[in-house]
Amino acid sequence: MVFTFNTMLWLAIGVTIGVGVGAMPGLTATTGVALMLPLTFTMDQAAALGLLIGLYKGAIYGGSISAISFATPGTSEAAATVFDGHKLMRRGKGKKSIINRTLRICNSRFSLRCYYHIDRTDAGFGSAAIWTF
Repeated sequence: MVFTFNTMLWLAIGVTIGVGVGAMPGLTATTGVALMLPLTFTMDQAAALGLLIGLYKGAIYGGSISAISFATPGTSEAAATVFDGHKLMRRGKGKKSIINRTLRICNSRFSLRCYYHIDRTDAGFGSAAIWTF
C-alpha cells in the first residue's frame, strides 16, 4: 500500500512543492502542510500522507536554499545553515554548500531508518542499541 506508484508519485509531488515552499522566506513547512491539507480530504490515505510527508521534508530542505543564497533562512530549521552556508556562498563555493546540505538531509533519512531498527533491549530506552539490519 505504501510502495505503490500512486503513493510514490504523490510523495515526489509533495517534495517538489515543499522545496518551493521552503525556499520562500516566511513560509514554513507547517504552513505548507496547512495549505495543502484541504486538498488531501478526497485522496486515498496513503497518497495523502505521502503528499504531506513529502511536502514537509521538502520544505525543510528548501529552507536551506534561501539560507545559503541570501542569508535569510526560509524555515527556522535552516537558521544555523546561514552561518556556514552563506560564508561558503560568498567565497564562491555555494554549489558545494547546497550539495552538503542535500547530503545531510539524506543522512537524516538514513538515521531515522536506523533508529527504527534498534532493538530496544534496555527497558525500551535503547541505551544498549543493537542494530538489526
